[in-house]
Amino acid sequence: EISQLTCIATDPDGDSLTYNWTAPHGTITGNGSIVMWTAPSTVGYYYVRCTVNDGQGGQTADSVGITVGHLIAYYPFSGSGNDSSGFNNHGVISGATLVDDRFGNPNSAYFFDGIDDFIRVPNHPSINFRKQITVNLWMKATQFFSREAYPISHGNWENRWKISITNKRVRWTIKTDTSANNGIKDLDSQTQLVLDSLYMVTVLYNGSDFEIYLDGALDASSNWGGLILPTTIDLAIGQHLPGNNNYNFKGVLDDIRIYNRALTFQEIQDLYNETTAIETPSAIALEEYKLYQNYPNPFNSTTNFGFRISNFGFVSLKVYDVTGREVAILVNEKKLPGEYRVQWDAHDFASGVYYYRIIINEFDKTKKLILLK
Repeated sequence: EISQLTCIATDPDGDSLTYNWTAPHGTITGNGSIVMWTAPSTVGYYYVRCTVNDGQGGQTADSVGITVGHLIAYYPFSGSGNDSSGFNNHGVISGATLVDDRFGNPNSAYFFDGIDDFIRVPNHPSINFRKQITVNLWMKATQFFSREAYPISHGNWENRWKISITNKRVRWTIKTDTSANNGIKDLDSQTQLVLDSLYMVTVLYNGSDFEIYLDGALDASSNWGGLILPTTIDLAIGQHLPGNNNYNFKGVLDDIRIYNRALTFQEIQDLYNETTAIETPSAIALEEYKLYQNYPNPFNSTTNFGFRISNFGFVSLKVYDVTGREVAILVNEKKLPGEYRVQWDAHDFASGVYYYRIIINEFDKTKKLILLK
């Protein structure tokens, strides 16, 4: 990723100016007032600084922050509120308790009591992008209120954006710099939510289209315009503003992703399909097949997978990254009935959350694993 950077400076005396560019990360090419900056290979928020000197003792400097990567925050909630995107926008837990996730993995999702539980993410320039946005999360509401309830909010509707539940519907709200309606746009889902039911909620804004998806399907859409307003307020998960308990959410949240661009329909479909565990009734009743949790987990470099099959058949065991991209094929052949163990050497892979999926005849199961280096 290469960016062109321009430093604009004038001297009232007409002195000749020299420009000195510095960057702790990445590579600067060129000199003068315009240079090219090649981003490092690792996602993150980076600064480039330009110092201008007039040769007569006059000097000034300024810096610009540049976001590298599109997944700005990812909260798998695997034992903590840490951000696994690489941007280190870690959440601070306040009261929320760890529970099983949708795959049955212990301590891999958070329950919020609707009273005073929340997670606070300190504000940072990397989460104040303005052109486009996608927020994707898994949500199960265990109580509907006569008031609004907020699964996630960054400055609320008065300042930036939020997702709330009102009248059993998802409400997606942003505030932009457009003059219409003071910049505020609300959109409600057509579908009414069912209590204690799990949904993958995806909302996006691409500068013109404003949409809500439920379980990978487009549910509501509208048009809007303008740049999303930035805010100095911390991101809040489970409530509308950090420390304000008036509109807290009650239920379970997991796998929250925030992107600085609008995902495509296919990308939203992939998120829903690649991370959904499917077991047939016969597999559940007879336990003919089983995929065990990898161990150790979290792991450093190598981990072990185990599975059981009771009938001869073709076995596919693959590993995927958080975008749904296949990164490793561990098993791809016919197997006799029995217990099997497979090791994955992940020395060449980056730290983060991965998913492993097994398909054996009619059995299809996905589990989550964490690589820490």
